[in-house]
Amino acid sequence: MNELVDPLKEEGRKMPHCFVAEERNDPTARKAFDRLTDFLNSHSV
Repeated sequence: MNELVDPLKEEGRKMPHCFVAEERNDPTARKAFDRLTDFLNSHSV
């Protein structure tokens, strides 16, 4: 099962996947960054 889903693809946006650099200015990039950190936090020891 794929637990991560790409917010850029969900919203039909095509842009480089450098969401970390854009997460302060772009709400979709912020969502992607938040999802990634939540995922990593839930799977860390």
